[in-house]
Amino acid sequence: MAYALFDTALGRCGLAWSDAGTTAVGLPESDYRNRMTHSLNTCMASANRKFRGALAARLGQPGAAQAVGGALGRNPVPIVIPCHRVLGAGCEVGGFSAPDGASTKEKILSIEGVTGFGEPTLF
Repeated sequence: MAYALFDTALGRCGLAWSDAGTTAVGLPESDYRNRMTHSLNTCMASANRKFRGALAARLGQPGAAQAVGGALGRNPVPIVIPCHRVLGAGCEVGGFSAPDGASTKEKILSIEGVTGFGEPTLF
């Protein structure tokens, strides 16, 4: 696996990749953000959706779903770190930092083939 470390306005960042594509991203900031980034990196290998509450629990803070959502909203690289795959309870799309917000998030999930997005419905 190849990787690169580089300085940015945010601080030192890292990017790892293989023949299959990007495998991990490292951003500076808080310990909480680093742990969340690590957890999100595990989403990169598949187009599976995750839930904010489950991600908070994985971080050892099961009641922190709102904090997870807030941190995701500050993700400076939303396509590289796949925060679009994280949903609220009941598959709530929530917000997204890209132009057109939640609509763009739904389109990306549909393109990735995530169940429940882009499929025809009866109503």
